Amino acid sequence: MAANKRKLQGKSSGGNNNNSRSTNNRNNKNNNKEGNNNKKEDEQPKKEKPKKRSALTKCLASLCGGKRLVGDYHVSSKMATDTVNKLLLKSSDLITLRRSFEEIDIDESGELDYDEFLEFMEARRNTFTDAVFRLIDINGDGLLEFDEFVAICGSFCMWNKDEILTFCFNTFDADGGGTIDEEEFEALAKTIAGKDPSFPGNFQQALEQFDTDGDGLIDRDEFRQMNQRYPMVLFPMFHLQDKMQRCTLGERRWTQIMKQQYKLNIIRDFRYSSDLIFDATH
Repeated sequence: MAANKRKLQGKSSGGNNNNSRSTNNRNNKNNNKEGNNNKKEDEQPKKEKPKKRSALTKCLASLCGGKRLVGDYHVSSKMATDTVNKLLLKSSDLITLRRSFEEIDIDESGELDYDEFLEFMEARRNTFTDAVFRLIDINGDGLLEFDEFVAICGSFCMWNKDEILTFCFNTFDADGGGTIDEEEFEALAKTIAGKDPSFPGNFQQALEQFDTDGDGLIDRDEFRQMNQRYPMVLFPMFHLQDKMQRCTLGERRWTQIMKQQYKLNIIRDFRYSSDLIFDATH
């Protein structure tokens, strides 16, 4: 009996030892799993919060084409299509013009009003800005659509000095008579007096000074002489053109287009002269 008891105690103690070993093994496995999980969590890189772009970065992104276009850059009206074909504008030019248009369009209405135009040009309202806006606003509704914007950029930005002087002359020649009369010259003198302090303040004195032939009218040649003597008078117009060039396609691109047009004009003139010679000899 005693021997049997010792055998049973031995078995029971052995069983307990086996149970304790299996329990320890399970605990060790669990601990190893927890340790491995902790290592994996430690090894995973932490996600960084996206950095906010600075105003300079946004500006550069916009200049480099990072800004998404809101509207279509294609043109459909005849005036805009003629401008594109005449100047051989590329798709990249139209995209750049569309970006400029949308930069000016502060309220994102898809149209430009006079206030947005003045703010873009950094100019105060005067006779010159009124005339330019009337030239731009082809349909006369007081708003500029993209097609109108393309058409005026292709015209105003391409003018040479003489063409700008002609536009200024026509601005004050309200009745289109080809000369500036006393009433029209008075409006001109008032505009000029605020631009150039050296300009004669007395209206009649100014008229006599520039009316070289004494007919009481200012013709185109006399108007050009006035500009040579008082160049600051028409400076706002040249400034408007410079501003529009820089803020649309850029001076460099407009210069390229001008040179291209100059070469094309030479070729056209040559062909025209050749045709005349051919017709004369046959």
